[in-house]
Amino acid sequence: MIRNKDMALGTVYDSCNYGRFTIIEYFSATNVKVEFIDTGFVSSVEAGDIRKGNVKDRSDAAIGSIYNTNSCGKIIIKSGPENSLYDIEFIDTGYKRRAKLSDIKLGRVKDKLKPVVFGVGFIGGDKHKAKNGKTNTKKYNAWSGMLERCYCPKTQARQPTYKGVTVCDDWHDYQVFSEWYEENYIEGCHLDKDIKIDGNKIYSPSTCLFVTPKENVIKATAKSYNMTSPQGKKVIIYNMTKFCREKNLTQSAMSQVHIGNSLSHKGWTRA
Repeated sequence: MIRNKDMALGTVYDSCNYGRFTIIEYFSATNVKVEFIDTGFVSSVEAGDIRKGNVKDRSDAAIGSIYNTNSCGKIIIKSGPENSLYDIEFIDTGYKRRAKLSDIKLGRVKDKLKPVVFGVGFIGGDKHKAKNGKTNTKKYNAWSGMLERCYCPKTQARQPTYKGVTVCDDWHDYQVFSEWYEENYIEGCHLDKDIKIDGNKIYSPSTCLFVTPKENVIKATAKSYNMTSPQGKKVIIYNMTKFCREKNLTQSAMSQVHIGNSLSHKGWTRA
């Protein structure tokens, strides 16, 4: 007869590091047989260790076995172990990495291709780190700040000029952005998408550059012209001379449209 009611057959416990297990046989307080739910590993342990969660799953993970992670979907074991590490692949994204069996069983493995930064950004790999110790790196702050301006509703409510602005697909990957950042960053400068192309609405390698805070202020306070193209697209023009030269327009005629003395010039109208 079992004296310990909490050791009844079928009772399920959580281990500290290896997932859940169930009691399948009880012989005595020092000899209780348990089976791990995820792997089927069977072990004989003491009742005291069961109550404390000090029960270890010493099984190897079979190739092809599928495990759940805590926040990144399912993974599949591809090969291993080698030096106590298994090759795994995330089913949703195809991201591959190596991991310890204990982390696999506890679901503590992270998918670096999963968008976790404002719904679109992902870390992408290990070469470029997001932190130095506990502090974010400059390039991570530049990357996450860019994504925040484009994809955070609260930020856009405070800064409505960023509504409709996007980040190119390649720069959703922090590793790709970091490569461009390291090649182009100028100490003390800010990431800018407007100076290179008037009215630009996308952050990308071909549209962005680093500018000094003074240049940023000049741009922000510069006179702008809100116009509508012949195709009906609204365009903000900061440098009318340059814009007219590139578009083969007459600057004086465009200025007359802007101040309301003329309805249109070559299909361009005041917005």
